[in-house]
Amino acid sequence: VSFMLDGGVGFATYKAKYKGYDSDSYNAWQIGITPAVKVSLTKKVDFIASLGFLGYRDNDDMADVDGEKVSAPAFGEKGFGFSFSSNDLKFGVVYNF
Repeated sequence: VSFMLDGGVGFATYKAKYKGYDSDSYNAWQIGITPAVKVSLTKKVDFIASLGFLGYRDNDDMADVDGEKVSAPAFGEKGFGFSFSSNDLKFGVVYNF
């Protein structure tokens, strides 16, 4: 068992529909690190689990619809910060050559 920090960059593009309003394409992105744990199952196979996010997230602001500001961030709230929720829970398997 070993602990590590996994760095990454994410990008998403999406369209929103809200109360009959169709949006243009909006973009969201993130850059940051996540704490993770790695368990070696065999000499060549590792299981990795990570939870949380520390970094920066941003997304395009959407237009007002009937006086309401419509926003649907793909990754989470804008700005720099730390998130520790099940939305940031990831599992993976790595095969080492």
